[in-house]
Amino acid sequence: MLKKYKMSKYNYTVRDNEGNLILYNFLIGLKSLVEVDRFDVDEFERLFLNGAVVEQSTCEKQSEIVKRLISMGILVDADIDESIYCDSCAYEDIYSNELVLTILPTGKCNFKCPYCFELDKPFHRAKMTLENQKALLKFVQKRVSKHKSLKVGWFGGEPLLEPDVIRNLSEGFMSICKARFLPYSSEMTTNGYFLNEEIFDMLYKCKIYNYQVTIDGLKERHDKSRMTKKGEGTFDQIVSNLLRIKREKRYKFARILIRVNVTEDLMEELNEFIDFISLNFCDDPRFNVTFMPVADFSEKSKPSLENKKVTAERLTIALSDNSTYMKRIFDEKNARVESLLPKRKCVAAMKNTYVVTPDLAVYKCCIYFEHPLNKIGYINLDGDLIIDDIKHRQWFTQNKLYESCNDCFYLPVCKSTACPIRMFSETKAPFCSLKNEEFYRKLSENIVHASKICECTKLNLEKKGSDIT
Repeated sequence: MLKKYKMSKYNYTVRDNEGNLILYNFLIGLKSLVEVDRFDVDEFERLFLNGAVVEQSTCEKQSEIVKRLISMGILVDADIDESIYCDSCAYEDIYSNELVLTILPTGKCNFKCPYCFELDKPFHRAKMTLENQKALLKFVQKRVSKHKSLKVGWFGGEPLLEPDVIRNLSEGFMSICKARFLPYSSEMTTNGYFLNEEIFDMLYKCKIYNYQVTIDGLKERHDKSRMTKKGEGTFDQIVSNLLRIKREKRYKFARILIRVNVTEDLMEELNEFIDFISLNFCDDPRFNVTFMPVADFSEKSKPSLENKKVTAERLTIALSDNSTYMKRIFDEKNARVESLLPKRKCVAAMKNTYVVTPDLAVYKCCIYFEHPLNKIGYINLDGDLIIDDIKHRQWFTQNKLYESCNDCFYLPVCKSTACPIRMFSETKAPFCSLKNEEFYRKLSENIVHASKICECTKLNLEKKGSDIT
């Protein structure tokens, strides 16, 4: 009995400027890219895009093409429930066997940024004691053998207020993983103020290679938004630290993301600031830059941001109008391709991820500390994780979206980016980007662009086959 097939509901089709038909499957990703020759589009639509079930016998002349489309996920078994398969792919991320810890060596910070989202957060501020450090190492010692790897993110407060805690724990983590032949990786979110030569050398030896550091404009502007608690400017020291790292070629594994929180004030000098960033950092592939509209995660930050917030749309237009940004900072090739792919899943939505504060309280999210479901337990002094399992499970079982989304081709992307906090609080589907014609246009442009620069299967029905270019 010949099997029957149907087109995947996660397929998207668009014509390029030459009239070729491009197919892309949002569940499979770039490996699903198909280009149908413009002279064969009518026949292809008759065979595959008319909504009917496809039988091998009805397109015997194109049997090789059918096999190819099946292998790429464009055609699927007619009896399959693709929603289940989509869920299972999401579950692979959710139940990843990597142990991921976000650790706060301290909740204190040496800055008093007016927009800081931690201003009114109710978490422990003091330094992690030596006793608690030992307990955390015991926890990792007991747990890590059940996992394929360990990944640590250093957060705060400002983590580099307590470099001895970072060194002590890092050396312990590396030793534990080395003894078990397990991969270990580490990253840090820091204000960059303490990244001097001595500190950075220590961090590099501890395999902390990836950093996020914020610069909010040129000196005068930055120093108004990112000052020390004494009211002193920080621009000169941060930039000096980063330029010193840049000069040192021995830090070949270092990767530094410069984050720019954009307010209405910064928009006034955006072009000049882009020139500064481009001149100083964009000739080194170890440095990348991202511009983000500032957000008010804290009630205390809202007054300082009144009339200063910038919409994402306005920021995008301003950046795209800047020739230096488009030529020196923006990577059009990667940006267009990455826009098609599911984003990195929120770590809070994964089972084996935990945020650990200095008092060994355990959370899932490092932003919404005040949410009643966020604090799920603690690590005791014996290194045992004591958690509210029901509360914990709510974070990684929120894999369903909304009923209206079930048959949408874009569902795999939305499923990967869904915020658990939003899923807790929302009862109806939010505004959908696909209702925006401009979003659709950009999506189509990016798929066509990807078909030109990525590995793409080209189908030619007359030749009864396909090739990959």
